[in-house]
Amino acid sequence: MFLQGIKNGKKSKQAVSLWDIYPTLNELCEIRCKERLDGKSLVPLLKNPDLDTHRSVVTTQGYNKHAVRSDKWIYILCQRL
Repeated sequence: MFLQGIKNGKKSKQAVSLWDIYPTLNELCEIRCKERLDGKSLVPLLKNPDLDTHRSVVTTQGYNKHAVRSDKWIYILCQRL
């Protein structure tokens, strides 16, 4: 079964993005994607929640509200016109 080796009930402190959902589902379902995807598969984190990915992700909410987040830092920018 494709969920073999996944740790249930564990949390990871690594930053992830909604962009990561599609590559994760592709890997879990063993579907090869022809095009390059923006996200990264979360399967390695599902198997080892303590894995350090050294990754930062960008989040945008609404108009001119952005954040860059890593496992240790967050930078928030809210601009007014």
